[in-house]
Amino acid sequence: MKLEEAITEIKRRTDLVRVIGQTVKLKKHGPNYLGLCPFHAEKTPSFNVRADKGYFKCFGCGASGDVFSFLEKQTGQLFIDIVKRLAGELGIELDSKYQPKNDPSLLEAMAEMQTGFKAQLSGEALAYLTHKRKYPKAIIDARGLGFGGTHFQFRSRITIPIHNHRGQLVAFGGRIIGPDEKNKPKYVNSAASEIYEKSQVLYGLYESLALIKQQKRVVLVEGYFDVIALLALGIPAVAPCGTNLTDSHAELLKKYTQEISLCFDQDAAGKAAHQKALLLFLSKGFQVRAVKLSDKDPDSFWQQGQGDLLVKLCDQAEDAVQLRIEQALQDGMGGVHERIQALQALMPFLSAYPDPLINRQYVRLAAKILKEDEALLVRSVLKHRPGSLAKMPTPENTVKQAVTWTDAEKLLFRALISHPQVLQGRAELLQADLNKDLLGFVERLLVLQPGENLLDIPVPRDSTIVRQLQEASNYLEPISQEESESILEGWLKRISLKKKNAWLVEQHQKLLLASSQGNLDQVREALKSQSGVLRKSWT
Repeated sequence: MKLEEAITEIKRRTDLVRVIGQTVKLKKHGPNYLGLCPFHAEKTPSFNVRADKGYFKCFGCGASGDVFSFLEKQTGQLFIDIVKRLAGELGIELDSKYQPKNDPSLLEAMAEMQTGFKAQLSGEALAYLTHKRKYPKAIIDARGLGFGGTHFQFRSRITIPIHNHRGQLVAFGGRIIGPDEKNKPKYVNSAASEIYEKSQVLYGLYESLALIKQQKRVVLVEGYFDVIALLALGIPAVAPCGTNLTDSHAELLKKYTQEISLCFDQDAAGKAAHQKALLLFLSKGFQVRAVKLSDKDPDSFWQQGQGDLLVKLCDQAEDAVQLRIEQALQDGMGGVHERIQALQALMPFLSAYPDPLINRQYVRLAAKILKEDEALLVRSVLKHRPGSLAKMPTPENTVKQAVTWTDAEKLLFRALISHPQVLQGRAELLQADLNKDLLGFVERLLVLQPGENLLDIPVPRDSTIVRQLQEASNYLEPISQEESESILEGWLKRISLKKKNAWLVEQHQKLLLASSQGNLDQVREALKSQSGVLRKSWT
C-alpha cells in the first residue's frame, strides 16, 4: 500500500481514545473526552480528544493533531517510524521502500559483540573503571561498559555501547587504555552503517528519556564519560558520538524537551563548541542555559567525589544568552576596538531566536547590561538579520484589560460548548452584552464549517476561555440540549427586550420633541405607533 493510502487507513482504523488513554486518564464529556494534558503541567483538564474526528487539542498549551502528532510528541519517535509501527499492528502492508531498513543481522551482530565485550571486562580494564573512573559495579553494569580485548577496531579499549533513541544497540565508542594511550587516538567510534548515522544519534538519549520526561530538561556535554557521570547523579545528559552537532540532533532533542543546558569544557575548543551549540539551539527555539564550570569537566567532578557540587551547578544553570551578553561586556574592556569586536560578535546571538519578540527582549537586556543605546543595537541586529525583531508593544498595549465573567455568561458558555448546534442561524447573539473573550468565541463558533467542531476554534493561550473550559470540565452533570436551547433563548429575549426599550426611549424623545413644537399630527402618530407595538408585543 502506498504511504498516503496507509496513513489514511491507519487514521480510519485507529481508536484515538484507546491510544491516548494508555497514557492519559480520559473522562467522557459530551462528544469529547477530557483529561490532563500530558504535554504541560495543569491541575484541571483542558486536553480534549474527539474520537469520531480522530484528533485532539489542548486549550491550555495549544498542542493538537491526530494520532501521529500525539505519538510523535509523546514518544519522540519519527513520523515514518510511527507509521511503520501502527501499520504493523493493524496488518497494513507498506510499499517495500517504506519497510524498516534496520538489518536484523546487523543488530544481532551488535548484540553479540556487546556480550563478548562485557565478558572480557576484567583485570586492568576493570581496575581502570573502578579505581580511576570511580565507577561502582552498578554503574558499569547499567551502562553496559566492556573491553575490546583483541578486537581489531576496539583493541585495548573500554567499550561504550551506543543506543539510538528507540533503544536499539547500533554502535560502540572505544576509549584507549594501557601503554598505547599516548600513541593512539583517545577515542574511536563505529563506522557509519545501515543502522548507525552519527548525525542522527546522541549518546545517552535513550538512557535519559525517563529523566527528561520527569525534569523537562537535558544537559549537553562533550564526552561519553561526562554523560555517564551525570546519569549516575540523576541528571539527563547526552553527547554527540565523535562528530559535530547537527540540525538532526537538535530536531531529535526537540521531540523530548524545550530546555537544554550546555555543559562544555572551559578550554578553547570547549568554548568554541559552546558558541556553535548555543546558536544552533537558539535557532531551533530552545530555552538554552549554560552550566558554569571551573576548569573541570563533569567526569572530573565525579572522579574527585564532587557529585553534589556538579548537581548544584547544573540546577543553577543560567540563561546562556544573558551570560553571552555579560561576556561581551568583559571582552570589550580593553578599549574601543575590543568593544566594537565584542559587540559585533554578540549580534548573531541577539537575533538567532525564531521568535522576534524574544530577540527584542534580549536586545533590551543587552542595552541595559552594556549601557548601549537600544535603538542603535536594534539597527545593528536588523542589519545582521533583517526581520529578526518585532516592534515592542506600546505601554498602553502592555496592560491587558482583565476580563470578568458573570454567572450568566458562564452558564451560556457551558450551554454552547455542550451543544454548539443550538447556535446555528442565531447570529443575533452577537448583539448581547458579552465580555470580549466570550464574544470572540461566539463569533468563531458561528462560522464553523461542516465537519468542524469546537476543537477547530483557535484560542489564544492568555484568553480567559481556557480557564472557563477548565472550570466547565469540573461539572459532573452535563447540560442537556433542551436546557442549552432554553439558556440561549433567555439571552435572545434579553436582546429583544433591550431593542424594545431602546425603541421606546427613542419614540418617547420624538413625542416630547413634537409636543414642545406644538406638532399635534406628529404627537398623534407617535402615540399610535407606540400603542400598536405595545398591543402586539415586541417581535
